Amino acid sequence: MKLTRRATLTALGGAALSLPYARPSRAQAKTVNVYMWSDYIGETTVADFEAATGIGVVMDYYASSEEAQAKMLAGSTGYDVVDMAGNAMPQRITAEIFDKLDRSKLPGWGNLDPVILNTIAGYDPGNLYGMPYMWGSVGFTHNLEMIKERLPDDRSGDIRRICRRARLADGILGGRCAVGADGGTDDDLFALSVEIPARKCEMRRRPVFLITVLGFGFAFFYIPILSMMVYSFNASRLATVWGGFSTKWYVSLMSNDKVGEALILSLKIAVVSATAATILGTMAGIALVRFGNFRGRMLFSGLVTAPLIMPEVITGISSLIMFILMAQWIGWPGSRGFTTILLAHITFSMVFVTTIVQSRMIEADRAIEEAAMDLGSRPWQVLFDVTLPVIFPAILSGWLLAFTISLDDVVITSFTTGPGSTTLPLLIWSKVKLGVTPDINALATLIVLAAGLAMALSGWIMNRAEARREADARLAYRANA
Repeated sequence: MKLTRRATLTALGGAALSLPYARPSRAQAKTVNVYMWSDYIGETTVADFEAATGIGVVMDYYASSEEAQAKMLAGSTGYDVVDMAGNAMPQRITAEIFDKLDRSKLPGWGNLDPVILNTIAGYDPGNLYGMPYMWGSVGFTHNLEMIKERLPDDRSGDIRRICRRARLADGILGGRCAVGADGGTDDDLFALSVEIPARKCEMRRRPVFLITVLGFGFAFFYIPILSMMVYSFNASRLATVWGGFSTKWYVSLMSNDKVGEALILSLKIAVVSATAATILGTMAGIALVRFGNFRGRMLFSGLVTAPLIMPEVITGISSLIMFILMAQWIGWPGSRGFTTILLAHITFSMVFVTTIVQSRMIEADRAIEEAAMDLGSRPWQVLFDVTLPVIFPAILSGWLLAFTISLDDVVITSFTTGPGSTTLPLLIWSKVKLGVTPDINALATLIVLAAGLAMALSGWIMNRAEARREADARLAYRANA
């Protein structure tokens, strides 16, 4: 392979950029909170650093430069070190986000390459706020032998011809339709076929078409999942190059403490937020249907349903600003993490529960509740003995939906998270930025299997309950007969 374009400096990280708004107290345990774009730290780097210095390292990751900038401009991030691209530094330096480096505490400064430091100086004049963590080159590579084989008259610029000509690029780009046996194109064959009377083939053509569309739909959804599951047993480190069967990535995944901690945190947030959202959403749904046109109903309904049509980015930014203002006014929350993520998830998942419960309450027969009250039941007895059992399927559906949305969320979580509170979706997102690796395939496979097992279990429970209900109905019919 030959590098044909000039190298370009790509990752000029400010990997020692201190944030002035959240400096940890020295009285606390020694910990440095690092905010990075992706998980490209060496596997043993953090452990070696902690062993050599006695300082713990908490790694968190951001999804995009814009997201990191929004959080840092808002202040009170809790991070000590931020990694970023060099071209993002000037705007943040102007905004006075960072402290200046204290080079007296950086004994390795003299070992830095002056050429790279001069390059970074274009973004950070005088190298006052940042130091390079890593740099790389971007170029265009090609195989000369294959080029000469396919383009003997290789000249400057002929690479573009390969990408545009289907016979040279193996039909990946461009190309016309295949030619039929009589020399005509597929379009000609189609034109002949439509001349057949429609009423003769209508009954035959429709099932074939539906089955074909159904097959393509299932293939579109499930072939990528199956291929991911197969490649999770790949011995190669490259996710798309088969290197033999191996289960080492599952073993590696089980010993990965980061993944385990992120999974436990995500499950805790999802369970608690789904439960709280279900309670609040059920009360809101019942109130909107059973309490009629009470004062403020329009405002209440609008506030409840607004997050449905509001972009998640807006919800995340507004939640971030609200938590910062609360911390300034009442001193709570002291830091962002589990609690702030939980409150944000309850806010936007409650909307879906309310919508589902409200729809079920509209369809429910109110005469049953009135009959129970006529027989002497108090309102709270009617609620727990009649209303809630009737709408329980909707409540359960709302809980499952809220759980799924919370467990899968990235955007809102990224704005409301803090040091040491990286959820599983954020961790996966940080890893796939630099390419999908087999350990991610293994993790995704386990998630798919867990979801499939849960669906199978729920289906079995529902079928068993339905069979029991039908049996009770038959017994009651026989008794009355």
